[in-house]
Amino acid sequence: MQCYHGKKNRDGDCECEPAYAGQLCERKKHCQGFELHFNYSCVSCEKGWTGQECDFIDCGQNGLPTSAVECQCTEPYSGQMCDQLKTTDVYLYYNSKIYSMGPLGVLTIVPMIIILFGCKHLADKRQVYRVTKALKKDHDIEPSQVRSFLKGY
Repeated sequence: MQCYHGKKNRDGDCECEPAYAGQLCERKKHCQGFELHFNYSCVSCEKGWTGQECDFIDCGQNGLPTSAVECQCTEPYSGQMCDQLKTTDVYLYYNSKIYSMGPLGVLTIVPMIIILFGCKHLADKRQVYRVTKALKKDHDIEPSQVRSFLKGY
């Protein structure tokens, strides 16, 4: 076992330099300013870092940490802490979303249009039936005549 930024004590454990943390002193602390607690933990962390020793990356809402110092960013975000948003990445991301959702939109809208025309046709038939039934009491009238009258030709 090798201590990267520190020395081994009598028990074989690493004693880290004040600016480093971890079992092997492998992680740099990202303390804000020079003020430290008595046990060398940070008083406050730099932006983008978290933990008692400020040695774990904070990916924010745009990514997930894959290790103590790396983030896996969700598109269209990038950068070490997933805080960079490039216009080209945004356009590419949303254009690919539209491209993949296009067929789904067609498969949704076409059946809705068919249902709309079917409902309109049935509503027209019901209207012709109701008017024909109401007029048959007083007049000898055919449904085709009522349909022509209602449609205007």
